[in-house]
Parts: sequence; structure tokens; C-alpha cells
Amino acid sequence: MPSRSFVLVVLLAASPALADDRPTGPPAPPRDPLVPPSPAPGTDAGSRWSLEAGQWSVYDSNIDHVNPPRADYGLVFMGAASWQNRVSKPSFAARYEAALHRYANSPKWDRLSHRAEADFEKRLSKRWTTETRAEISLKGSSEDRELSNQYSLLEMLDFRIVRGLELRLFGLARLKRYPAPDEDRDATNAYAGPALRARLGGVRLELATRYEYNAARDERRDYERWVHAFEVLAPLGRSDALDFGVKFYDQQYPYRIVDDGDAEGQPRKDQRLVVGASWQHRFGDGLGLEVAYKLDGRRSNELDKGYDAHQAAVSFVYRFDRPRSRTPAQ
Repeated sequence: MPSRSFVLVVLLAASPALADDRPTGPPAPPRDPLVPPSPAPGTDAGSRWSLEAGQWSVYDSNIDHVNPPRADYGLVFMGAASWQNRVSKPSFAARYEAALHRYANSPKWDRLSHRAEADFEKRLSKRWTTETRAEISLKGSSEDRELSNQYSLLEMLDFRIVRGLELRLFGLARLKRYPAPDEDRDATNAYAGPALRARLGGVRLELATRYEYNAARDERRDYERWVHAFEVLAPLGRSDALDFGVKFYDQQYPYRIVDDGDAEGQPRKDQRLVVGASWQHRFGDGLGLEVAYKLDGRRSNELDKGYDAHQAAVSFVYRFDRPRSRTPAQ
């Protein structure tokens, strides 16, 4: 569903478990489409247009996700514009954002990234809703720690089981294009799966799984994987919220054979665990603060492909419009 109001952009996209990982700054990579941005409790958009400006301070203990690790820190400056066709309960929404990334000792990650997306929602009946999302990300950083251009189309179908409990079926098709000299990594990518979403008072929970296949120009880059995720978002009073998520990847490269170690002669297999947590605070209607931490670790049967990374960030985002409070009856 397009967001009832485009709210604070945060380091983990308000969803550390389900969002694409954002290790080099939040605006660059596309958000995983399982969960749209969470609306601020008790608010509607004050207008159909909104503008945002934000600044992130980022530290990463292993910025390249390699072994041995190399730590770095940097700043990200973001500007964004959003539009929706209605102030309340919009059926169409569009957003564009650009971000300037600068790091102390990592010129590879210094860049200007862009992301644009459009959402269309249609209610089919009292229990069924469908949503279509198109997204373009240029020089973004994906959940696999890759700088690339990505073009994706996602379809979601929601079924309300009972009040506060919903089943979502989703499927995504994506083109990935890499700069020279990594053109052999160009790929078509697709995934699909279910998600169970629940509301318990003001608390949101989500349990999701998906199967994904990546077909690259170089078959050694092909992979298939299962991704399992859990997230909980809990408000604390009127101005604060806690977000916690876990994401587990079980991945195999069918055409990449390990050539040393105990797994010699076997296809490469990776397992990766990402655990994220954040605290969010709103200062009045426009300014938001988030403090976020993420642990990211991978184990592999191929030597030297495992790593551990600790990522922390503090962000401030200001939104230029006036959210409108809703009465309890609404």
C-alpha cells in the first residue's frame, strides 16, 4: 500500500529485517517492497507534496565486507521529493531522492546516487488489495553490497484474514547492471514468497520468506537462495519507536566450484545473518532522529569468503510539510 504519508527516511528503511541493507547510506539502494514506509502514528499528510532533507553519520567496521576487514566512516546528505494523489488514503504515490556519499578512506563508495519509485494500489474487495511498485536505483548499494543500477517491478497481493492479520503474496522481477569492469555480473533477478503481517495494538510484526534466483552474464555469478526474515516495530509513546529485525540467507552458487579446503569440488554455499535494531524519535511534526546498529556476518565453505561487520549510524531528517493529527474516531 502506498504510505498514508511519506515519513522519515531512516538508515534501515524503517525495516532492518525486510529492507535492502543500506551499509553505505540510506538513500542509495531500493527498499525491499515487503513493507512500505511506516506512517507516523496518528498523522495524515498535510498536503499531497512533501520535501525531505537529511544527513547521516555512518561507521562500518568492514566497509567492503571482506576478510581481513577494513573500517571506515563517512557522511551522507540526502534530498527527496514525494507526491501522492490524495492527502488521506492515496491510491498512487511517487518519490524521488538523491544522495551524496562521502567517506574518509573509501573512494569506491564516494558517489551521487539516485532512486525513483512509483506505487499504485487498488482495492479489489473488502478483503483483497493489490499493489504495483516500479523502482529505479542508480549507483545504489544493494543488500548484497554491490554498487549497480537496478530496475525493478514488484507485484503484491494482500488478503485480510481477520482484523489485524494479513497475508501478503509478492513477486519481483529486476534487472541489474554493473559498471566496467564488472559487466559479467549483469543479471536478471527474480524472487517470490509470502509474508504474514500482524498488528497488536500499535505493534507491527512481520514474518516473511522468499525464494530468489539470479541469472548472470557469467554463469559463475548465478545463485539461488532462500531468505527468511522477521521484524517487529513498536511505538514508545507519541514520539518514539523501536525497530528490531533478523534476516537469514541460505545461498548456493551452482556453477562456482570450491577449489581448495575441505569443500573442494563442491558448489559454493554461503549462510548469512543480519540483525538490526534502531531507535527513532520525532521532534514535533518535521524533524526526526534515528540511532541504528546492525550486525552482518557471513560463513562460507569457500576459504576467505566469510566476514563480520558492525555498522552504526545517527541520522537527522527534516520533512517540509505539515502532518495533520487524526482524531480517535478517524
